[in-house]
Amino acid sequence: MRSPVVWLGALASALVLSSAAPARAEDLPAADHTQRDHVFVTILPLKVRPEVQHIRAGDAVGWLNYTNRIARVYFPKDVAKHMTCTTKGTFRINGDRLESASIQAQQFASLCSLAAGDYAYTVELRSGVSASGGGGVTSTLEGRIVAE
Repeated sequence: MRSPVVWLGALASALVLSSAAPARAEDLPAADHTQRDHVFVTILPLKVRPEVQHIRAGDAVGWLNYTNRIARVYFPKDVAKHMTCTTKGTFRINGDRLESASIQAQQFASLCSLAAGDYAYTVELRSGVSASGGGGVTSTLEGRIVAE
């Protein structure tokens, strides 16, 4: 188990980096979410915690990778229509999916603010060290974001 200091340091870094991160899909409407809350999901070796994350509509969501593998989060492409971004996040549209950048061990990815809705997502864990998510998929985890 990680010490609270390490976890809080990662959380603080995530908050600072998510507000300064380069932006996401160019077709999304911009809005000021500097006063919005950021809610985090933890990626563990066998599951995401919580498996169903309840948030307020307009909250931003981040995933913290607490595995020793490379993680990538996927949503259906249409989820991008329900996002509001002021800066580019760590997600992009790729074919029929909205996907995060590769999330290395002890790193995070953030998704812009979400409108009210129920959003299912998949996390793929991969072996290897490639920034493009190289290596074979070693496991797939499922989760949901419910914005109310």
